[in-house]
Amino acid sequence: MSQQIDIHFYPKQTNIKKAYFSILIPSWNNLAYLQLCIESIQQNSMYPHQIIVFINDGKDGTLDWLQTQQDIDFLHSKQNIGVCFALNACRKLVATDYILYMNDDMYVCPKWDEYLWEEIQAIGHRNFFISATAIEPVASSKCAIEHNFGTDLTTFNKAALHEQFAS
Repeated sequence: MSQQIDIHFYPKQTNIKKAYFSILIPSWNNLAYLQLCIESIQQNSMYPHQIIVFINDGKDGTLDWLQTQQDIDFLHSKQNIGVCFALNACRKLVATDYILYMNDDMYVCPKWDEYLWEEIQAIGHRNFFISATAIEPVASSKCAIEHNFGTDLTTFNKAALHEQFAS
Protein backbone atom coordinates (compact mmCIF):
# COMPACT_ATOMS: atom_id res chain seq x y z
CA MET A 1 0.00 0.00 0.00
CA SER A 2 1.40 3.44 -0.92
CA GLN A 3 1.64 6.25 1.61
CA GLN A 4 -0.20 9.52 0.97
CA ILE A 5 2.19 12.47 0.62
CA ASP A 6 0.73 15.79 1.70
CA ILE A 7 2.34 18.77 -0.04
CA HIS A 8 1.26 22.35 0.60
CA PHE A 9 1.83 24.97 -2.12
CA TYR A 10 2.59 28.63 -1.33
CA PRO A 11 2.84 30.49 -4.66
CA LYS A 12 3.68 34.20 -4.46
CA GLN A 13 3.98 34.81 -8.24
CA THR A 14 5.78 38.12 -7.74
CA ASN A 15 7.37 39.62 -10.90
CA ILE A 16 7.01 36.28 -12.69
CA LYS A 17 6.57 37.86 -16.13
CA LYS A 18 10.02 39.49 -15.87
CA ALA A 19 11.86 36.45 -14.47
CA TYR A 20 14.59 34.81 -16.54
CA PHE A 21 14.98 31.56 -14.59
CA SER A 22 12.90 29.53 -12.16
CA ILE A 23 15.43 28.47 -9.53
CA LEU A 24 14.41 25.26 -7.73
CA ILE A 25 15.97 24.75 -4.29
CA PRO A 26 15.09 21.70 -2.20
CA SER A 27 15.88 22.18 1.48
CA TRP A 28 15.88 19.88 4.50
CA ASN A 29 16.31 21.64 7.86
CA ASN A 30 19.13 23.84 6.56
CA LEU A 31 17.73 27.33 7.19
CA ALA A 32 20.96 29.29 7.73
CA TYR A 33 22.49 27.94 4.51
CA LEU A 34 19.23 28.45 2.59
CA GLN A 35 19.10 32.08 3.74
CA LEU A 36 22.67 32.67 2.52
CA CYS A 37 21.90 30.93 -0.78
CA ILE A 38 18.83 33.09 -1.41
CA GLU A 39 20.66 36.23 -0.27
CA SER A 40 23.37 35.49 -2.85
CA ILE A 41 20.76 35.10 -5.60
CA GLN A 42 19.05 38.34 -4.62
CA GLN A 43 22.27 40.35 -4.26
CA ASN A 44 24.42 38.89 -7.06
CA SER A 45 21.89 38.56 -9.89
CA MET A 46 21.68 40.97 -12.79
CA TYR A 47 18.17 39.81 -13.76
CA PRO A 48 15.00 38.97 -11.83
CA HIS A 49 14.34 35.29 -11.14
CA GLN A 50 11.59 33.16 -9.69
CA ILE A 51 12.84 31.34 -6.59
CA ILE A 52 10.99 28.16 -5.63
CA VAL A 53 11.96 26.35 -2.42
CA PHE A 54 10.77 22.89 -1.47
CA ILE A 55 10.83 22.41 2.30
CA ASN A 56 11.34 18.79 3.30
CA ASP A 57 10.29 18.51 6.96
CA GLY A 58 11.24 22.09 7.94
CA LYS A 59 11.46 21.72 11.71
CA ASP A 60 14.24 24.35 11.89
CA GLY A 61 12.15 27.47 11.18
CA THR A 62 12.40 27.34 7.39
CA LEU A 63 8.61 27.31 6.93
CA ASP A 64 8.14 30.27 9.28
CA TRP A 65 10.91 32.24 7.56
CA LEU A 66 9.63 31.59 4.04
CA GLN A 67 6.12 32.65 5.06
CA THR A 68 7.55 36.11 5.82
CA GLN A 69 9.23 36.41 2.40
CA GLN A 70 7.22 38.34 -0.17
CA ASP A 71 8.91 37.06 -3.34
CA ILE A 72 9.76 33.39 -2.79
CA ASP A 73 7.40 30.64 -3.93
CA PHE A 74 7.60 27.50 -1.84
CA LEU A 75 6.17 24.09 -1.17
CA HIS A 76 6.20 22.14 2.08
CA SER A 77 5.97 18.52 3.07
CA LYS A 78 5.98 17.52 6.75
CA GLN A 79 8.12 14.52 5.84
CA ASN A 80 11.34 14.32 3.84
CA ILE A 81 10.18 13.07 0.45
CA GLY A 82 13.61 13.32 -1.19
CA VAL A 83 15.11 15.58 -3.81
CA CYS A 84 13.65 13.93 -6.93
CA PHE A 85 10.05 14.02 -5.76
CA ALA A 86 10.55 17.55 -4.41
CA LEU A 87 11.87 18.86 -7.74
CA ASN A 88 9.03 17.24 -9.66
CA ALA A 89 6.53 18.87 -7.30
CA CYS A 90 8.22 22.28 -7.78
CA ARG A 91 7.57 22.01 -11.51
CA LYS A 92 3.93 22.93 -10.87
CA LEU A 93 5.00 26.44 -9.84
CA VAL A 94 7.55 27.08 -12.60
CA ALA A 95 6.60 30.18 -14.57
CA THR A 96 9.64 30.67 -16.86
CA ASP A 97 11.12 28.93 -19.89
CA TYR A 98 14.31 28.00 -18.03
CA ILE A 99 14.69 25.87 -14.91
CA LEU A 100 17.80 26.05 -12.75
CA TYR A 101 18.48 23.58 -9.93
CA MET A 102 20.45 24.74 -6.92
CA ASN A 103 21.33 23.12 -3.60
CA ASP A 104 20.44 25.10 -0.48
CA ASP A 105 24.10 25.31 0.54
CA MET A 106 25.28 26.97 -2.67
CA TYR A 107 26.34 30.58 -3.11
CA VAL A 108 26.22 32.31 -6.50
CA CYS A 109 28.95 34.74 -7.53
CA PRO A 110 28.29 38.26 -8.82
CA LYS A 111 26.80 38.42 -12.32
CA TRP A 112 26.41 34.60 -12.40
CA ASP A 113 23.16 34.92 -14.31
CA GLU A 114 24.54 37.39 -16.85
CA TYR A 115 27.28 34.90 -17.79
CA LEU A 116 24.76 32.06 -17.92
CA TRP A 117 22.31 34.08 -20.04
CA GLU A 118 25.08 35.00 -22.50
CA GLU A 119 25.96 31.30 -22.85
CA ILE A 120 22.31 30.35 -23.43
CA GLN A 121 22.00 33.02 -26.13
CA ALA A 122 25.19 31.76 -27.81
CA ILE A 123 23.84 28.20 -27.98
CA GLY A 124 21.10 29.41 -30.30
CA HIS A 125 18.50 26.71 -29.59
CA ARG A 126 16.48 25.46 -26.60
CA ASN A 127 17.75 21.86 -26.42
CA PHE A 128 20.59 22.02 -23.91
CA PHE A 129 21.75 21.25 -20.40
CA ILE A 130 24.36 23.43 -18.73
CA SER A 131 26.13 22.72 -15.47
CA ALA A 132 28.23 25.12 -13.46
CA THR A 133 31.74 25.02 -12.11
CA ALA A 134 31.89 24.80 -8.34
CA ILE A 135 34.55 26.48 -6.23
CA GLU A 136 35.30 24.12 -3.33
CA PRO A 137 37.86 23.94 -0.50
CA VAL A 138 38.75 20.46 -1.74
CA ALA A 139 37.74 19.81 -5.35
CA SER A 140 35.37 16.87 -5.51
CA SER A 141 35.63 16.40 -9.29
CA LYS A 142 37.28 17.73 -12.44
CA CYS A 143 34.30 20.11 -12.69
CA ALA A 144 35.38 22.02 -9.57
CA ILE A 145 37.99 24.65 -8.89
CA GLU A 146 39.88 24.13 -5.65
CA HIS A 147 40.09 27.26 -3.54
CA ASN A 148 39.19 27.61 0.12
CA PHE A 149 36.78 30.45 0.86
CA GLY A 150 35.54 28.60 3.94
CA THR A 151 34.10 25.25 4.88
CA ASP A 152 30.95 26.35 6.72
CA LEU A 153 28.95 29.48 7.55
CA THR A 154 31.33 30.62 10.28
CA THR A 155 34.43 30.44 8.08
CA PHE A 156 32.87 31.59 4.78
CA ASN A 157 34.88 34.54 3.43
CA LYS A 158 32.43 36.28 1.14
CA ALA A 159 34.68 39.33 0.63
CA ALA A 160 37.58 37.19 -0.61
CA LEU A 161 35.30 35.22 -2.90
CA HIS A 162 33.90 38.41 -4.41
CA GLU A 163 37.42 39.76 -4.94
CA GLN A 164 38.82 36.59 -6.54
CA PHE A 165 36.04 34.60 -8.23
CA ALA A 166 36.64 36.03 -11.69
CA SER A 167 40.25 34.88 -11.69
